[in-house]
Amino acid sequence: MSGLGAVFRRELGALVGTPIGPIFLVVFLVLSAGLTFTLGAFFERGRADLGSFFVFHPWLLLFLAPAGAMRLWAEEKRTGTGELLLTLPVRPWAVVLGKFLAAWAGLGIALALTVPLWLTVTLLGEPDHGSIACAYLGSWLLGGGFLAIGSACSAATRTQVVAFVVATLALLALAVAGFDPVSQALADALPAPLAGAISAVGATARHDAMARGVVEARDLFYFASMIGAGLWTTALLVRSMSAGVGSRAARGVVIAAIWVGFVAVNAGLGPTLRHVRADLTEGRVYSLSPAAVAIARSPDEPVRLTVYASRPGARQGLGEIRRRVLDLAREFERVSGGRIEARVVSPAPFSPEEDEAMGAGLVPLRAGDDADAFYLGLVATNAVGERQVLPQLLGVDEQFLEYELARVVRALATPHRPRVGVLSALPGLGFDASGRPTEGPGAFARLGLSQLFELVPVLPDAEALPEGLDALLVAHPRSIGGAMRRAIDAWGVGGGATLMALDPICQSDRGATEDVTEAMSIGRRSDLFDLLEAWGVSATTTALVGDPRLAEPVQMNVGGRPEQVRFLPWLGLGPSQLSRDDPATGRLSRVVVATSGALAARPGAGVRLEPLLTTTTEAGPIALDRIRFGGDARALLEAHEAQGVRLTIGARVRGTLRSAYGQGGSETPGAPARLVVIADADWLSSAFWAVTPEGQEQPIVTADNGDLLLNLVETLTGGTELLELRARGRASRPLSRLDAIRADAEQRFRAEESRLVEEIRATQRRMSELEASAPLGETVGLSPAQERELAEFRETMLERRRRLREVRLELDRELAGVRTRVALANTLVVPLSVALAGGLLAFGRTRSRRGASGA
Repeated sequence: MSGLGAVFRRELGALVGTPIGPIFLVVFLVLSAGLTFTLGAFFERGRADLGSFFVFHPWLLLFLAPAGAMRLWAEEKRTGTGELLLTLPVRPWAVVLGKFLAAWAGLGIALALTVPLWLTVTLLGEPDHGSIACAYLGSWLLGGGFLAIGSACSAATRTQVVAFVVATLALLALAVAGFDPVSQALADALPAPLAGAISAVGATARHDAMARGVVEARDLFYFASMIGAGLWTTALLVRSMSAGVGSRAARGVVIAAIWVGFVAVNAGLGPTLRHVRADLTEGRVYSLSPAAVAIARSPDEPVRLTVYASRPGARQGLGEIRRRVLDLAREFERVSGGRIEARVVSPAPFSPEEDEAMGAGLVPLRAGDDADAFYLGLVATNAVGERQVLPQLLGVDEQFLEYELARVVRALATPHRPRVGVLSALPGLGFDASGRPTEGPGAFARLGLSQLFELVPVLPDAEALPEGLDALLVAHPRSIGGAMRRAIDAWGVGGGATLMALDPICQSDRGATEDVTEAMSIGRRSDLFDLLEAWGVSATTTALVGDPRLAEPVQMNVGGRPEQVRFLPWLGLGPSQLSRDDPATGRLSRVVVATSGALAARPGAGVRLEPLLTTTTEAGPIALDRIRFGGDARALLEAHEAQGVRLTIGARVRGTLRSAYGQGGSETPGAPARLVVIADADWLSSAFWAVTPEGQEQPIVTADNGDLLLNLVETLTGGTELLELRARGRASRPLSRLDAIRADAEQRFRAEESRLVEEIRATQRRMSELEASAPLGETVGLSPAQERELAEFRETMLERRRRLREVRLELDRELAGVRTRVALANTLVVPLSVALAGGLLAFGRTRSRRGASGA
């Protein structure tokens, strides 16, 4: 385009070479970084991303874009150079576009100068670089749209202040158009099509969508159409500088049509273009995985997903998770090929929609007695009226949302209850020879399973497994016949879903005795450890796992008094010992195991273990004979030796299993394993995780063992697709390096604190001894030397208490110092550098001019 390059260079030179450019850059850099570390609560969020940086960009650009665009044409019109520009051999569109591109390039420079923030978050954690790059693109496109509108406002007036005010008001309307409170108010006041069209052109929502790391065609079209409409309007207004009144009126009608068309086209094409998208996040966390796509296309009959999602209003943090749930539901609809329909309901207080949500069994969130209920749940139904409900999705970890939606779709796509074969000698969990359930502490777990699955008895001496099984539960098998061994081997090697709970010494299996000590002496070890070894998984059978940090307390008689002592082989596993990346354990808080073994992959067997249940590094082995007859809890603790590594108690097995009965005795590789192994069976006994208080019928659950069993069987019966959905990427990441700095500081200062506390206690004990030696606790009975010693002890204790307070303050100061240095470096260093460069440039130009005038 003729003259475009010349206009661009002229305007960009004017922007950079005058004080306006550096001032604009400094203001933007200071405000963006300052807001990130103050109102954005960058450190408090604890996430290795720049969400607290980009969230303020629409509001910063709301003022800075009009400020950068107000001089583009208003100054030309005021000085009369605008008409002169139009007389030059340069096309009007070249002038309009050149000025705009120069201003847009200036905004690009401003954004580029914030890259140190990106480097900072990279040093402090492991951010998603694709997401951050996409967010920068979104801010640049949003700034381009705002500058185009500011350019049009500047071309409409001769005064820069008026151009700034008008542009700011226009951009404010665009910025708030998509806000939930505004959308709700528009929906109440205007017809639905008009209210929806206005909400569809909300600029902030478009920017936020790209800030997540997803580029949708509708957002690109939105920004392109905004820039196009703004520049088209600018061109019409520039041409009107020399047009008559009638011509200006006609152009006013055209301009109105342009912006009405902008609203109409974006409202109409938005739903269509939404499905064309590129997920730039690491691991594509906002796109369905191939396994989820396969599940979405599996229903033979239509499935409806009804998402009940209240508008968040002023509730902080709820908008993001709400949008994530809605996006996932719509993605399931998009990829399903018409098999899934997604419907969104926004329950308002005292509305029929709220009654509908309550009737569906959804659980609302309330911030207080007077606060409105917030619903975020899902009801899925199929053609025959079967229903699956997710009553409250706020408590679901973000990485498991896709899994949860896929699970309900899978359940409705296969309406029959999965058949689970149960082979167990654990009392209450298994079945007798006639197929009737046995009685015992495993009954609670069996009843929980029976609510979701059809349980099929598997007898240890049967010739084959029952037909039509979806999964096999082998829990403390005993006296397994040869035919059943071969059947289980063929099932596992062939890729059959299997959960094995094998115990070195099952304390819940007491045989015919009720005496615990006698039961331990029987030696109830599970069968099939040899079959597990042939499959490539080694399990300890002569030693148990002990961990003093996880040991459960037991009641002991010490010196004629009852006392609680930690029993080394009974372990209460907390969140740190439960895999956060597996849907079966990711949301559990506590699992109790008792006298368990340890698992390891046999070298060269072609399998690997993905741990589900682990110990701490304080774990170590306990010889089986030391606890066979009960064991002395204190002696076990005193003799314990830590191995310094985490031991695996439960794991998923990956790879291909090899048959223990291959042709000619050789091992034969099978299908990909669908196997979970736990080296304990007592975790299935409710005696370790459910207590029934005296006088009550309902037990109180003290651990998540029952949920673990249901989750494991559910992931196994869901097929390979559900298993592949576990451990999906997270959209948020911790500031791991900052956490490491904090942990190191805390470790150093806690050690000093512990030393001081021990010294204070020793001083207090010595003072108590001295005071006790005086009659009736009075110091008059002490010798002068003892009184001086007591006074010195008191001074020493006060000094150490003062030092203890200082240690705690030093910890806070060190952490605060790291945060302050990071914040100041990003808030001041780059802006000051820009200001210095601008000053030097201005000084150099001034000297050049003086030299030229002197010559």
